[in-house]
Amino acid sequence: MTRSTQTVCLALFWLAAAVTSQTQNLMTDPIFGISYDPRRVRFEEAPAKISSACPQIRNERAWVYARLRTQGVEYLIVSGLTRICPDGPGSCEVAPDVTGVIVALRGSGCSVEAADGFYWRKNDPLWELPPTALESMARDAVHRYAKAFGGKKNFLDNLTPRTREHLEPVMRKQLEVFEREPGD
Repeated sequence: MTRSTQTVCLALFWLAAAVTSQTQNLMTDPIFGISYDPRRVRFEEAPAKISSACPQIRNERAWVYARLRTQGVEYLIVSGLTRICPDGPGSCEVAPDVTGVIVALRGSGCSVEAADGFYWRKNDPLWELPPTALESMARDAVHRYAKAFGGKKNFLDNLTPRTREHLEPVMRKQLEVFEREPGD
């Protein structure tokens, strides 16, 4: 093999490794379904109290996508990198959470539900939030996304018509209000 062929092969190997590494580090947010690199798109780190109050959440790192404090309960939609370990022999791996969760913190207690966007179980008083509370949480989410993506335009540029079509009505409404607000 010639020196230039070796150089090209080595360059292709490193390029493939970089692309693979970058793909493995992509997160998909739990509300809009946007794939992003958490090294470039910066959501707020989930507070440590989630780890201590919610032992069922085993994230290596987690981020907050929406937050609401109401009537003594703090609700957070979080997602992150989860440690997945096999039942039998084998090593653990860290992988992105697929859907995220909504966490309800009340005092030192914690309740958790799967959160696919703004959909979660609503047959329990803890999870039956009034429309105004859901609107506040949705408003918080769109502003968090704009900040994380480096501005309103960058965030909105990542939304597809299909994404918008599948949003919960309260989220779609707040997104439309946000789009009409002045500024970036």
